[in-house]
Formats: sequence, structure tokens, C-alpha cells
Amino acid sequence: MDRAELRELLDTGVAMLGVSTDDQLVPEAFRVWGATIDELGGLRALVSSDAGRTLAGLRAGGRLSFVFTDITTFRSVQVKGTAVAGAEVPGPTDAALMRQYDETFRAALAAIGHPRQLVERLRPAAVFVARIAIDELYDQTPGPGAGRSVGALRG
Repeated sequence: MDRAELRELLDTGVAMLGVSTDDQLVPEAFRVWGATIDELGGLRALVSSDAGRTLAGLRAGGRLSFVFTDITTFRSVQVKGTAVAGAEVPGPTDAALMRQYDETFRAALAAIGHPRQLVERLRPAAVFVARIAIDELYDQTPGPGAGRSVGALRG
């Protein structure tokens, strides 16, 4: 999968979820409210601040996993990677990304018949930034190819 293809998927209003584990390998799932691929091919994700264990434990070298699913087709990609830093405070560019994601996700939900109010219940009150170097990519689209590695991020 190349960077442009993953960027395009992230820009279509996909459902975004992530998971981390603490030092005792206890998992924590969390909602993501916007993500981008940076110029080096890393993932920059806006993680719900409700993910308290992830926020407290995020450090360089930590492992994170994200799943991005097109809710209209169920095309899904899992991204696994290594944190390049601890949690970061979002800036103005992140606020713009959050607004853009809110609009595209709202449109995707409307396209499959969900009320606009659903976004209000799902949207986190606050986010923090998690940045990872992408180590692995998997096709998680339901069907015979689910779980298949799609190789490294190219281009």
C-alpha cells in the first residue's frame, strides 16, 4: 500500500479505532478523531483523551495499533507501529483536522442512514496526538483476504 492510498482512505470519513497496552499488557481501546500520514510516512493520530492509560503510558518505543474502516464498504486497514514520542498537545493544524474528520465521518454515517446526532455522542471532548512509525499494514476487510499483510508503506 502506498502513502497516497492510505492518505486517501483516511480522508473519506472512515471509522477510526486504536488500541494500546500498558506495561502489564492490559489493553485499552480508544476512538481516534482524525489521522494523517506525515511527510516521512508516519501516522499522526488524534486519540480521545478518554484513553487515560494510553495517555499516561505513551512513550517512544511503545506499540500501538489502529484500524481504519470505510463504514460504507467495510474496507479495513490495520496499521501497527512504534510510538516515536510521548503524547503531544494538539495544535491548530490538528484542530482543523479534527473538524475535517468530523464533517467527513458525519457524511459517511448519513450515507448509511444514521442520524447526525450520532456524531455528537461519539466525538471525544478532547484529544491528544500520538505519532507512530508504521511497522506493519494488514488488510482487515471482511472476507477471505482478512488478516493478510499488505506489506510496508511505500512512496
